Amino acid sequence: MRSVGLIAAVTAVPNAASAAQSVTERLGKRLDTAPLDRHLWGIAVLNADGRLIFGRNEDRLFIPASNTKLIVASAAAVLLPGDFKVQTSVYPAGPIDRGVLNGDLILYGRGDPTMSRRCFATDTTAAGVCETDPTRPLAELAAQLITRGIRVIEGDIIGDGSYFEPTIVHGSWEYDDLIWWYAAPVSGLGFNDNSIDVTVRPGATVGMPAIVETWPEVDDATFENRTETVGPEGQSDVRYARREGTWHITASGTVKLGSPPNVDHIALPDPNLYTALMFRQSLARAGIAVHGSTRSTTDSMATRDARTDIPLAEVESRPLRDWIFPILNTSQNWYAEMLLKQLGRRFGGGGSWREGLAVERRFLIDSVKADSTQFRIHDGSGLSAQNLVSPLTFAVAGCGLLLERLTLQPSHHRSDGRLAA
Repeated sequence: MRSVGLIAAVTAVPNAASAAQSVTERLGKRLDTAPLDRHLWGIAVLNADGRLIFGRNEDRLFIPASNTKLIVASAAAVLLPGDFKVQTSVYPAGPIDRGVLNGDLILYGRGDPTMSRRCFATDTTAAGVCETDPTRPLAELAAQLITRGIRVIEGDIIGDGSYFEPTIVHGSWEYDDLIWWYAAPVSGLGFNDNSIDVTVRPGATVGMPAIVETWPEVDDATFENRTETVGPEGQSDVRYARREGTWHITASGTVKLGSPPNVDHIALPDPNLYTALMFRQSLARAGIAVHGSTRSTTDSMATRDARTDIPLAEVESRPLRDWIFPILNTSQNWYAEMLLKQLGRRFGGGGSWREGLAVERRFLIDSVKADSTQFRIHDGSGLSAQNLVSPLTFAVAGCGLLLERLTLQPSHHRSDGRLAA
């Protein structure tokens, strides 16, 4: 029984016939030699002109997994400028009198995925490449409110994620994946990849519970530690569960004495409330008192009237090029899904999976001339097992990304979302 091997979609630089023949001969010989001949391969190699110079099952449909990210990254790189940014804004829902807002304070997101702790380029020593404090943008918003003289919020803090659709979990994702960072909810607001970081290290002696630390500390989240430290001959095997619809997380299992700390990332079910809670902490640190509660919404009508005014405070995301880096470099699912919904919002009928996928489809067919029968895509990250894509589709999409990076200028972006010649 043959197993399915790697799906390779490669763009080859040489144009010369001799070079193409050499590539064809070398690849064919290698694939027909043990142990590679035991696997089912899907490969498409194009030259710089976009012509197929080697194919092996190139038009056959495969479940692509994270290769799917190449398509959303290619579409975004072509349709949006590299310095594209989005704003997160704060609006008042009531009058302001002598430093007191007599109403709610609305935190409105437009799909910024970059309030997270990571490096956004390979050279981590370069200035500004690494973000170590995801709360920095929220602290900047609080500082702007202080500058405007605001000291008290009489109403609630509302995290509004309605810039994207109300559906925040994809319908084809597996239930058991939803607790993990790679299946975190996707909404207009997001913080720390919409996950909480859990660090587990062994206790001081055998039989003691493991030491569990969480970041950030979130008021609505509770953690139950059922772990046990075992001897050096034992195994570290920690399992997590989150009670459905709640922020109650349980850790159980064993941690081996002397083992190094292990970090996991547990998704939280309401990204809009999560971000609003972290914003409230930033307000408190800045000296702004909040007398109301903290809540969230995905109803675009709920805060529409307040959002007609000029925002009290606003911050910008990192540029698009920093969104694409974690998608292609570390295969970050949540960034891919946020970018897909962003494409739907900017070029389609709204910030939804459906509209983002429609933009991707138009990009593949109209811009890079992909065969519409050779792909069926359901999400941006590849987490859905319903995705089916041919290697040739990935090759032409990658060719479009390569051409964009090497030759296209902003003037080549057409308003209808197609790639100009």
